[in-house]
Amino acid sequence: MTNLATNIQSEFIINKKKSAIFVQGLSKEVKEYEIQELLNDLNIFCLKIPKDANRNNFGYAIISFNNLKEAEEAIKILRYKKFHNKTLRVSWFNRSIFREREKDSDFNIFLKNLNKTISLEELDKEFQKYGDIISSKIQEDEEGESLGYGFIQYYQKENVTKAIEEKNGKNWKDKKLYAGK
Repeated sequence: MTNLATNIQSEFIINKKKSAIFVQGLSKEVKEYEIQELLNDLNIFCLKIPKDANRNNFGYAIISFNNLKEAEEAIKILRYKKFHNKTLRVSWFNRSIFREREKDSDFNIFLKNLNKTISLEELDKEFQKYGDIISSKIQEDEEGESLGYGFIQYYQKENVTKAIEEKNGKNWKDKKLYAGK
């Protein structure tokens, strides 16, 4: 892991009294108690699934723990797990980093023409070669099947450039991959 990534990931923990994780990819039907059941052996400090005015969830949760060890264990339990036909994506939570990255597309790669058999874990493994990943996603249908496109978000813009240069137009798993912005 690069020093910058280590520093950024440290911010996720050091600047918080609690260790918090960000869980994406939740089905709209998921309830907080269901996540609590998945993490039954861990001491959750706070679990929040934000909802709109109609009480529909936004597809993500923020979970805080009293210590780093339990947050790390929760990441191991939840990352890549199929839950309600959706693949969960988990990362450390830091509001300022996520807001900064959301506004700047230079940290993101759009991928299309993905082989539909590729798992999120395989995608991460393949693209971690180019740098530390904040988050990744393979778009899925209602049954949790790949739609053949996805996204990668890196800590550093240089990683985006390197990944696009090395992957765009190349064959991966019998498909010619498009990687761009």
